[in-house]
Amino acid sequence: MKVMLDTNVFNHLVEGSIDPASIPSDWEPVITHLQNDEIERTADPSKRKALQAMVIAVVTVKVRPNRQRGAHLDGERLSGQVQLRSTIP
Repeated sequence: MKVMLDTNVFNHLVEGSIDPASIPSDWEPVITHLQNDEIERTADPSKRKALQAMVIAVVTVKVRPNRQRGAHLDGERLSGQVQLRSTIP
């Protein structure tokens, strides 16, 4: 199942309050350009670098923005196909 992780999840992963091993194995974590943009705006360079590394370690697919037809995930429409998660069970 494709699951979109909110940026705060990456903060918790970097801070250690969420263990990456706790992400269910049947999840395919994804992000959009919005999460990527938020991470890029992180003021602290060392935290930004840690967040970027965590995204690389955790995310399986990045959603590409398509201005004409909305955000797409490998050609699929996002609606109804991706769950937004701000917590991990």
